[in-house]
Order: sequence, then C-alpha cells, then structure tokens
Amino acid sequence: MNQQTNNLQHIAVVAGLVVVGFFVYWYGSSAYQFAHEIVPSNQATSTVTISAAKLAELETVARQYRTIAQMVERSATSSFLLQSPERPALSAQVIGRPPQSPYDTLILNIGSREGVKLGAAVWWPPGVYLGEVAEVDKHTSVVELVSAPGVQHSVFIADLPATTVGQGGDGLYAELPDNLSIPVGTAVISDVYELPIGVVAATEQLPTTNLSAVHITRFVSSAVIEHVYVESQ
Repeated sequence: MNQQTNNLQHIAVVAGLVVVGFFVYWYGSSAYQFAHEIVPSNQATSTVTISAAKLAELETVARQYRTIAQMVERSATSSFLLQSPERPALSAQVIGRPPQSPYDTLILNIGSREGVKLGAAVWWPPGVYLGEVAEVDKHTSVVELVSAPGVQHSVFIADLPATTVGQGGDGLYAELPDNLSIPVGTAVISDVYELPIGVVAATEQLPTTNLSAVHITRFVSSAVIEHVYVESQ
C-alpha cells in the first residue's frame, strides 16, 4: 500500500514538473515573440521609435481614409442619386458571384419584369459605385463591375481626371503624370456618378515614360456584397 502511494506521489510530482515546464516554455516563447513584434531588429532596446517622416506618412494615409469615409457618408446626397427622386432606385439581392458567374460580375434577383435596363448603374447601399447592368433576363440580371477586365471608366484621383481600366480581381489601373504625388489611400471617384469607386493601393514609375502607373483596389470586395441598388431608368 505504501509502495502504491509512493508511486502515485512520484507520478504526481513528475506531472507537476511537466506542467510547470510547459508553462515556462510557453511564457518564454510568448514573451520572445512579443518582444520581437515590438522591437525593431536593429535596436537593442524595448522602446519603439518612429521617424517624423514615417509618422507624417501614416497620418497622411489615415487622413485619406477618413476623407473616403466622409465621402461615403455624403454620397447619398450626390446629384446622381438625387436626380430622379420620383423614380426610386430598385433594391436587389446578390444571388450569384464568381465562380457561379464570370469574374468581376454579380447576379441579381431582379430583371426586366422589375424594370431593370441594360446599362443601368449599380451601387452599394452606403454609396459606392460598383458597375453597370450588362445582361437582363426576365427575373435576373448580371452586373459587370467597374473592375472587370477591359472596362474603362472616367474618374477623378486627387481631383485629377483619369481613366481606369479594369484588371479583374477587384483591381483597376490608371496612368498619371509622374511628377504628381498620389499617396496610397487616395480616393478614386467616379466622374459619371460622383460616387467613390476605390482607393489607390500602389504607384510605380513606368520606364521610358513620364507617367506613373496607379494601381487601384475597389472600395468594397465583391465577395462581401449581399445587397445593391440599381438605377431606375
């Protein structure tokens, strides 16, 4: 009986040591990981510093995104949305998207029976332009997003006129003179509908030209869109 008790005590001690050892290992790993997340690799201290230039850059980006948010809030009062108050927009649900439909398209649950017309503008309820109706059946319709390959659209980027070309995968492309500074996060606004389309994701100098390539991502991913409005013509 005493031997059995001793064995149980030994087992308990070993188990306790294993638990303590695991805790120490986990805590040490977490502390090491946390330290490496906040400490620059070329510094030996635990103080995170940031240059004035980098801080100014981050503040610029944050200001751009705040501006976009304000634009979305104001888009409900755009002249396009108010031009025909007697003909309210048609409300629709998204019932299909890639891979059920071609990339950069959406299938809606309304069609000609509900008054949908080819070329009608489609926008996300907060006031973000998405694209136009490209196909209409009796009960359904297909929206070709402004980011669909080859689709061109007149826009303003930082108050500069430009033309975007759809690249697919929610991406768009434009070109602007390379002497212009276009910060990442700059809003891209539809010239036709006065609604935001997307934001500048990156820029790069085009070799042997005086132009910069402006890469744009749509303001909202087609993967999360469930409800849209369709222009009532």
